[in-house]
Formats: sequence, C-alpha cells, structure tokens
Amino acid sequence: MTRATTAQMPTAVAAPPAGFLPNPFHYVHHHITHFEGEDAFNWMVDSPHFPLLIATGYVMMVHIMPRLLDAVVPGSKLIPGVSIVIPIWNLFFSVGSCVGLLYCLPVLYRVVLTTDRDLPGLAPKKDWKTGAWDYDPHVRGGVYTSLCYWNRSFFLDGPTGFWLVTFNLSKILELADTLFLVLKRKPVPFIHWYHHTTVMLFCWHAHVSSISNGLGFAVMNMAVHSLMYFYYFMCACGLGNVARPFAPMVTLLQLVQMFAGMLLVLYTTGLYLLHPKGCDTSAASLAFGMGIYFSYIVLFIKLYRDRYGRKRRERRDRCEA
Repeated sequence: MTRATTAQMPTAVAAPPAGFLPNPFHYVHHHITHFEGEDAFNWMVDSPHFPLLIATGYVMMVHIMPRLLDAVVPGSKLIPGVSIVIPIWNLFFSVGSCVGLLYCLPVLYRVVLTTDRDLPGLAPKKDWKTGAWDYDPHVRGGVYTSLCYWNRSFFLDGPTGFWLVTFNLSKILELADTLFLVLKRKPVPFIHWYHHTTVMLFCWHAHVSSISNGLGFAVMNMAVHSLMYFYYFMCACGLGNVARPFAPMVTLLQLVQMFAGMLLVLYTTGLYLLHPKGCDTSAASLAFGMGIYFSYIVLFIKLYRDRYGRKRRERRDRCEA
C-alpha cells in the first residue's frame, strides 16, 4: 500500500482573508491552497502504461511525422496557424513556471531554514521502514529535511502538492514543443527529443515513488523555464534581434541546471546510503536521476560548444586576420 492511500488526514490550510485576491484569482488561489492530491497520485500509480505509451507515440511522431508532412504538403510551406499558437504557448509556460515558483520557493526556503523549531502543519506520516504511524510529527527543517523527509503536506496536498503534480504532468504537455518544430519544418535534434522523453518519464516515476527531494528539482526547473520560455516567446514574436544576445545565457542556465541536478542526486544518494535516519526516496529513482543527469551534462556541454564556442573562435580569427 502506498503512502498516499493510507494517509487519510490532509493538511488543513487556512483560507485566504476576504478580498485577498480579486475574483477569479481568489477562487483559483483558494483551490490551489486547499488542493488534495491523493486521487491524482493514485491514478498515476495505477497507470504506469500511460507515460510509456505517450513516450512511444512521441518518438514515433519525431521520426515519422516529418515524412508524412513532406508527402501531404510538399516543400517548406508552413502549416497555417502555427505562428500564432507558438507565442501563446511559450508565454503560457513562462507565466505558469513563474506562478509555480512563487508558490513553491517560499515553502522550500522555509523548510531549509527552519532549523530552530518544528515545521508547522505536518500531516500524519507512516514510517516507510517500520510501518508505524506518527500522528503528530515533530520535525525540524534543514537541508536534510528538504531532501529526505516526505510528508503529504508538502508533496501531495496544498499549494506545493498542486504545483508538483502540475509540474510533473506538464512534462507531457511540453512534448508539444517538438510538434511545433515539426510543423515549422525544422529539424528535431537528438538532444531535444531525448531530453523531453526522459524528463517526462523521470518526473512520472519520481511522483509515484514519492521521492523526498522533488521540491528542489521542481523549483530549480521552474526558475529556468520561466526565463527559457519567455526567451522563446520573444523569438516567436519576431523579437529575435532583442532576444538573441541572451541565447548563450539561456543555454548556460540549462547547463547549470544539469550540474545542480546531478549534485542534488549525488548528495541525496549519500544521505540515502549513509545517514542513520535514511531517506524517503527510492534507489531506482536515484539511479534513474543519476543516469539521465549525466547524459544531460554531456549533451548540453556539446550543445554549448557547438553553438557558441565555434562562433567565438570564428569572430576571433576574423579579428586577427
């Protein structure tokens, strides 16, 4: 039996004061802060085939759809409407990442820095080793707690529970980034479709495994994506000349994220193996994360060198000539 199905007492979240946010934002905020994620969690646990089918169909689309488009619409003619949808799509993900970050970052900050007293609002928790229930958890914050303590008040319910499940499921929606590349008749590089596929599978696996360091991964990714998708939005709006100087920074941010993700996995693995209290995560998730982050580091270093290292060398050679 999973942790989520046995924990029947969601964390109570105080309602925002009257007039805190204007409608409809007040309604949305109220829904987010009172979110209960057990149904979504159980559906994901019971549907392991779903991300595999999505991944299979996605890879087939990457390799087959360009040929079908060439057969149906010869030449390089663009599909009508794509140029209108893409800016809206990118702005949607940029704004969504910003809003999710505003909800999740303060919680992570509070968990890391509340070292002098117990964390408030913790839900009853079942010990994953002994099976014993703790109906009144007393846990102090800190780096260890932020990486190795799973509680449904953070990961299943409330605002962070809402944004974590939204974040993980949004990786399926992000596969449409590739669809837009195909519809624009642009090549889909290996790093693009490999990254999208493995991130989607990893996020699904991490959520159903109830990993305890997921909030750190999500906050880091939301921060980078809020900037990255806004950069894409500017390019899609025809502001490439304004946005182009920031292109190396966007790629560099992605590369920094990969190194930070690898460090997060390695540090959590050390706690999982060596800390006397253990860690509320799974060996499979740690191995999965270590493998994909290593591959991302290799691929993004190559991407950065291919895109910007050569250009810098060419400019230097022209100056010397």
